[in-house]
Amino acid sequence: MKNTPELTIETLTNITFYKFVKIKDLKALKEKLDAYVLDENKILRGKILVAGEGITGYMSGLKTDIKEFEDFIHSIEGFEDIWFKHNPTNRLNSKRMNVKIRKETITMKKDYDYSNTGTHLSPEKLDEWYENDEDFVIIDTRNDYEYEVGHFKNAVPLPIKEFTEFPKAMDDIKDKVKGKKIVTYCTGGIRCEKATAWMKENGYEDVYQVEGGIVNYGLKRGQGNWEGKCFVFDNRGAISMSEEDQIKELNDEQCSVCYVPSTDRHICPQCSVEFTMCPKCMPLMDNCCSKFCRNKMRSLKNGEIRSSLDNYEEQQKALD
Repeated sequence: MKNTPELTIETLTNITFYKFVKIKDLKALKEKLDAYVLDENKILRGKILVAGEGITGYMSGLKTDIKEFEDFIHSIEGFEDIWFKHNPTNRLNSKRMNVKIRKETITMKKDYDYSNTGTHLSPEKLDEWYENDEDFVIIDTRNDYEYEVGHFKNAVPLPIKEFTEFPKAMDDIKDKVKGKKIVTYCTGGIRCEKATAWMKENGYEDVYQVEGGIVNYGLKRGQGNWEGKCFVFDNRGAISMSEEDQIKELNDEQCSVCYVPSTDRHICPQCSVEFTMCPKCMPLMDNCCSKFCRNKMRSLKNGEIRSSLDNYEEQQKALD
């Protein structure tokens, strides 16, 4: 394995990408990707999903290795024009590198023509619509917890926990939005490809999607008409919109479970280690620092639990 250079914002970068393209031999593509990204001489961490409909992924690593990976992907037939979106980072944002075969790149469980998507709306044009009070409805196609972290101004949230619930959620508001100019958005654009194609096939006509998703909007427009932060699915948890703010927050503390930024400090009643965790995750972990400690705590006898909790309360008071 090559000597590892210091991992800093100068040496690292983070990328996201997707491409809808028919893939006939998934096993062969997976083997090709595995041979490249799992090479011990490369510093790459993240996840790549391949399906018969295309590819999607996110990755952090050395800038030199990421650039070589991009060139490698662009050399594969059908992937010559994949768009890689970059964000700054000062650490590897995933623990390992995985390539997996899936039935769908983003699961919707609907059979339809996803090539007939909504019109791509540039970040600049979206801001122009906001500024000119254009008559449009903007719909968040992401899960409800992602919306809570941040969303576009006046965006309509959908009460969904996973993307498969999108069609029903849209049917529930169909009478309110049908016939109007509709703009959809998601993190990097891939969910909107399927969402808008489904909408057009089901009677929605004037449909748009934010080009490149929230990530591209932030890179082009900064905070703009966005409120809050953007939830992401790697260890960064949530990121600010502008690259400048992303750089400033690289050393911010995060919840050890969901990685959303948090400054809430606690003492684990099981191992007595100090840790950071947000209020939503604390009950899930029974006030413990990890699933390991939570499960170990649950296996204790009642008397031992009481003793551990008493010790936890004393340490927490000292921390506060």
